[in-house]
Amino acid sequence: MASFRLLPHGVYSLIPTVLTSMAWLASIFQDNCGFARLSGDIVADMTSSTEVPWLEVGFTAFREPRHNMQTNQWEVVYTGTCLPYPDVVEIDLIWKTSKAFAFLALVLGGGGTFFLWFSTCCVFSRGTWRWAGYEVLFASFFQALAYIWFRTAMCTSNQCDMSNGSNADIVATLLWFMAAVVIFARYPKPAEPIENDGVMMDPDSVALPSMTVQSSESLAQGTVTTADFQSEASMEEVELESRDVQVSGQDSRQERRSKSMEEAEIV
Repeated sequence: MASFRLLPHGVYSLIPTVLTSMAWLASIFQDNCGFARLSGDIVADMTSSTEVPWLEVGFTAFREPRHNMQTNQWEVVYTGTCLPYPDVVEIDLIWKTSKAFAFLALVLGGGGTFFLWFSTCCVFSRGTWRWAGYEVLFASFFQALAYIWFRTAMCTSNQCDMSNGSNADIVATLLWFMAAVVIFARYPKPAEPIENDGVMMDPDSVALPSMTVQSSESLAQGTVTTADFQSEASMEEVELESRDVQVSGQDSRQERRSKSMEEAEIV
């Protein structure tokens, strides 16, 4: 019997697997320097320029925009290098806690996604299935808690707006939560394999062998066997009877001969 089978839990197992995969891709969309858009007095302190109106900031670094002379607008070049934060930026406790929450969400979500992909070729018990649901549920929870970053000292003393990274994390949070709901809503029972077969079948659709047919066949076999024994016994009896008849015939002939000889002697 094969150890690995394609979709042993059916197509339903692909729904949370695809959702968590999309969530994990959305969570790694940002490059740690594009979580929010920062504007205020601290921008001049970080760039040593009064011309830069805003910055793209993240958990570990920031990115400066470039001025487009043709459109006369400041634009972000995402292929540019992320710059480390200068000493004027205060990395407070809320900042560190938010960064830890984002890391836990990425680890739990990625681990749950990788784990769920095994359900496409391996059989999961009900407890294992729910364990994967807890992983992605906590990933959604920690991803939502990462937004306390907007309460850091840098954002409260200046202005922090949503950017591509934070928007992508919202999508990841929703997708992970949807995947957890799908997992807890239903456990797809695995189809049972037929013995000595490589095909996975639904146990409800597998017809059990009829005991009546087996019983009738066994009885028929038993009747034939008994008849055989009876025929053999009857043949043996016939042979014995024929032998007795032959012996009795020989005895009678000998008696007649002995009588005739005695009568001849008397005469």
